[in-house]
Amino acid sequence: MKDHEAKKNAETNNENKAEHNSGIKFHLPPGVNFGDIYMDAPQLARELNFGKRTISNMRNSGKISSTTLFGKLFYFRQEIAAILEANRKVRKG
Repeated sequence: MKDHEAKKNAETNNENKAEHNSGIKFHLPPGVNFGDIYMDAPQLARELNFGKRTISNMRNSGKISSTTLFGKLFYFRQEIAAILEANRKVRKG
């Protein structure tokens, strides 16, 4: 029984740790997935109902920041949420 529990704990730990062949190591807290923190351009475009080109223009103009990981652009979900909140309009009436 202890061997089964140890194997399960090791699998859980491995799900939250990753290493790319470039030697980059990163760790996500337990219960947190990469997609909970970052989203890629197609996902961001879908969620905001924008075109991919609009996302690219926003990035190039400095309106949103991005990070490149493994040759792919990712956007920080919390930053996008803060931008949306800062530009929220409250309707009167």
